[in-house]
Amino acid sequence: MRIFKLRGWRRGTLKILALAALFLAAVLIRGDGPMSRSIRIRLGERRSGALLQSDRIRLEPPRGRQSRMIFNGTAGQKITVIGQSYEFPVFLILTGPNGAELGWSDDGDGLFGARISTELPDSGRYTVSVCAEGSSQYGTFWISVEEGRRGADWSHAAVRAYYDNGMEWALRVGNKRAASWLSLRMGKYLSGTGRRAEADQFYSDSLVHSRSCGWYYAEICAQLERARSMRRRLRYSEAADELQAALETSSRLNEDDAGARVLMELSRVYADTRQDDLAQLYISRAAQLAERSGLASTLVRLYTALNENEKTHDRAEAIKYAERAAALSEGVEPELALEAKAALAGTHMFLEPGRLEEGLSLAEEAIERARKLGFPDLEISLLTLQGMGYYKQNKIDRVIDLAGHAVDLTEPEDESHESLRIALQLQADGEMLKGNNRKALDLCLKALYTLERDWSKEPIQDIRRVLLSESEAICTQIIRNLYALNARRPRQEYSLEAFDFAERSRSRALLDELANVQSADRMALAPELRERDRQLLKEISDLGARMALLRWEGSRDGGEVPRMEQHRAELLAERMRLQLETRSATASSYNAAMLSPLSAEQVQSGFLAAHPNTVVLFYQLGIQEDFLIVLERRHARMVKLVDKPVIAKAMTDWRKNILAQLATPTPEREAIDRYNEASRRLYEMLIKPAARFIRGRDLVIVPCAPIFDLAFEALVVNAADNKRVRRRARFLLEDHPVSYAPSISALAALDDRRRQPGNDILLIGGEGAGRQTAEPQRPEAPGVKSRSAENPYYLPGARNEIQEIAALGREQGLGTTVWSGPGADTLLNSNLSTFRIMHVAAHSFADYRDGYFSALELSFPDQDNKGTVLTSYQISTMKLNADLVVLSGCETGVGQNAGAEGIVGLTRSFLVAGARGVCASLWPVQDIATEKLMRAFYSRLLTHRLDTSHALRESKLTMLRSGAAPCQWAPFTLTGLSFRILSK
Repeated sequence: MRIFKLRGWRRGTLKILALAALFLAAVLIRGDGPMSRSIRIRLGERRSGALLQSDRIRLEPPRGRQSRMIFNGTAGQKITVIGQSYEFPVFLILTGPNGAELGWSDDGDGLFGARISTELPDSGRYTVSVCAEGSSQYGTFWISVEEGRRGADWSHAAVRAYYDNGMEWALRVGNKRAASWLSLRMGKYLSGTGRRAEADQFYSDSLVHSRSCGWYYAEICAQLERARSMRRRLRYSEAADELQAALETSSRLNEDDAGARVLMELSRVYADTRQDDLAQLYISRAAQLAERSGLASTLVRLYTALNENEKTHDRAEAIKYAERAAALSEGVEPELALEAKAALAGTHMFLEPGRLEEGLSLAEEAIERARKLGFPDLEISLLTLQGMGYYKQNKIDRVIDLAGHAVDLTEPEDESHESLRIALQLQADGEMLKGNNRKALDLCLKALYTLERDWSKEPIQDIRRVLLSESEAICTQIIRNLYALNARRPRQEYSLEAFDFAERSRSRALLDELANVQSADRMALAPELRERDRQLLKEISDLGARMALLRWEGSRDGGEVPRMEQHRAELLAERMRLQLETRSATASSYNAAMLSPLSAEQVQSGFLAAHPNTVVLFYQLGIQEDFLIVLERRHARMVKLVDKPVIAKAMTDWRKNILAQLATPTPEREAIDRYNEASRRLYEMLIKPAARFIRGRDLVIVPCAPIFDLAFEALVVNAADNKRVRRRARFLLEDHPVSYAPSISALAALDDRRRQPGNDILLIGGEGAGRQTAEPQRPEAPGVKSRSAENPYYLPGARNEIQEIAALGREQGLGTTVWSGPGADTLLNSNLSTFRIMHVAAHSFADYRDGYFSALELSFPDQDNKGTVLTSYQISTMKLNADLVVLSGCETGVGQNAGAEGIVGLTRSFLVAGARGVCASLWPVQDIATEKLMRAFYSRLLTHRLDTSHALRESKLTMLRSGAAPCQWAPFTLTGLSFRILSK
């Protein structure tokens, strides 16, 4: 019996001990319970401690190891807690006697570690938690608790002394982790203070040390800082390369914080290079990791980036992110805190009515802080930001002073001159408002020359587009000043100069592409680079084709598109590196092949002399003022237009009304009237100011955003109906043949292409033009079948269209080839140089995010979601010799808005491939109406032997006179040169 009782007692005791052990283990694992290690420290004392690899990891942010120090304090006492380590970023948390958190610092002293200054609310025992930010961080640290509020000494001497002392300690104890971390932080300090060349050496040293001891976190941080340095200097290909390496390293580390920071920087690289879809992909992935990490510094970076992204999309979201970043910024490193404050200041000034003064005050505080820390780049940015705020208040003298100070702070030897350009532009705006147009013009010219130096050195095509858009803004400023000078004393030279600067800022990348296609010598210099580029471009194109199909039909695998996007990012980064290598290897030949923009006098003596009845309408729409430049054979004029937002709103209304006509086969009178009204408004804004200069003339229009997809010939030129008299709308088409150009220099480059003899026609019919397929899931209106990728079914109009064009061609003795069905590779690898006309009647897809993924669908996806598409990427590699390419499908003339570079899509790719003119559509087209238009067009082109612009006009007039609505006859426009295919 006693034995039984003893065993029961022992069994119960074991249960209690087991429960106690579980509780103790939970506390120890959590890392912040009462059993965590604590060290006592007195005020004024400096104590050392260590985070050990064997220490437990915290369950909540920051998720690293933790140690504690305790001290006694008195209510009202002002103290400063300083935490330093040569081996890891220190995260401090101060809690009071009642356990309430009083303050924190996430490496808030930057190079020097972390610091909390506060006034103690109660008397009692206070706890300082010393934490690492991640699981891979540990090492020795020092803590001191000092009386009063004490700031760090950020003088260069103090920084150098701290670094030297740390390196001496690291060498003495043989600590490569410390050597790596100190080199990294010293590099960041030097970069912030403008010593970038020195900083690069420290980053390299940090990488060597981190790799020698296998510390992935420090390796990633060094790669990140090197990438940021490259991005600041516009060396994006190198930055992307460095970040891809960092991304690979972060996969071995498995820390959310490190992965998030790499993804955020990749997002910025692609945002800078206008790869917006990739930028969005990476920031979305970064946001998931950053929120999961919960680390303050990472969240500040995230919210600051999201604020920048949302400024032009969602004002409320941008404000929310700026406030979140600012709320966390007091405890993070100084440079990051200043970036967050700058974001909040800009948000107050430009996104929140009534908070301008608050934003100016916040900017002033940040400027003083940047000046005290010796961070010139941040000071320049903040001075410019504050100057823009005062610009809103019309305090012009203050604007000029701030911008001038920012200009003085810039370093001439910087690889990137972005800060200098912005400051010069702001200063120029101030001088212009004071009426000092000559001085403003000189400042604008300095800004433009600075930008063009950057542009001429930049090998990456996407980045050149970005710089060109900035050039367009500067050129618009120049035109504003020329217009003001001309208003005071009219001179023909001002208008000629205005055209020169407008042309100088438009489609330069396209001009380079057209030159490089002709420059066989350049590619012959580097055949191995040419082959690598060809293979890489093919891989990108094939990937684009698969992605286009997935976007059309939808993917059942939710992760398939993100995986493709990731692979695409890697390919694009590789191609950026290859472009850099190619440019370096062929620099002299490349520069020889470049085409300079034409001057107004060259256009007048060349293109306009050859086409004396033609007048050029060149639109230059800027942020503040908009202009139309009218160039004739012997005259040039500047016309000031209404504000761009007014034009943009009218353009949106016009587009909405033209699409509304497509809802029924025969638009109702009310819909037609609404369209006529919207169309007349645009005519009065864009054409009427120049009406007296263009009577009876052929028009060549050089559009810009937001009027890229405007069919000018469908604008109504007569006044609106009154209550007594209903008049038929008269369209611009009835008075003028109209064609379009990315720039006049591009037209000249197209005209210089040598054409081989041949009058053959290639007719390409997508699968829908040749066979019956399943009925569409969504019913169409009776008699209306759209040539749209959303409705992949039989199009009898497209089939008939091809047959009738083939018959017309044969009647005129032209060689006619009809190609239909799958096999894009066959088409790509064929010799197409003998065809003078290429006509494509197929489904199409316009990609507004990346124009090179716009595509023609040559065969429908099967049950495995596989089909044949021809992307813009692939088209640009073709070798054509056509006077005319006709893309008879939906939205074949629209695509990605690349700013000053124009629209990137099918039209541009066919021009690069060798076409001299492309006829394409601006909105979804109806099958039967398109067949009628094309039949009339080719009749006038081949039988009546008109040139392309006049043939297109006559075919539209035929439909107009038969009662067709603008939506049916106006979508097709001609971009490029107008040719007479057959002589009379």
